Amino acid sequence: MFILFFSILYGIMLNSVIGLRAFPLASAFAFKDYMGQNDQDKPIWEKGYRSFKRFVLSFVLLNILPFIYFAVAFQFIEKIIGNLPSANLFFTIVQVVFIGFLSLGVFAFYRFFIGLAILKHKKNYVFYTEIEYEKHIEKRHVYPSSCHLILVGFVYLIPWLVMILTSLICPLFCN
Repeated sequence: MFILFFSILYGIMLNSVIGLRAFPLASAFAFKDYMGQNDQDKPIWEKGYRSFKRFVLSFVLLNILPFIYFAVAFQFIEKIIGNLPSANLFFTIVQVVFIGFLSLGVFAFYRFFIGLAILKHKKNYVFYTEIEYEKHIEKRHVYPSSCHLILVGFVYLIPWLVMILTSLICPLFCN
């Protein structure tokens, strides 16, 4: 059941980053950044590393870390939840609800990505040019504080942390 919930929510999470140009492959490996358009509506490119940094950030936060999260959760899930369905109906409902909340953790990485993507250093965006920021981020009405988005991402990880801590602490006290 965790595999089903996680895969559906992972697909939704990846679908929600489509308009953000999270994986700008062509410009990332050409080491060029989009700077706008000239009078003939041709794109203006400038040598830069923002696209490459954004690709690396996206690859790590949206591809690698969710699968590490999945692998760890999948490893510990049977220890904590046990077999599904349980003989007790109430316990089965609690198991399914916990698996649902555990699957929502995939959205933490989306929040981390957005929070880091709008990060500024010396009044310049680290992962987007000003034009790209206006075109891809501002139209989504993202609150311009990366700290808030990153903190919200950690809220999504609470069930995962509870599961891991329970599986590590319970053997010490339950024997």
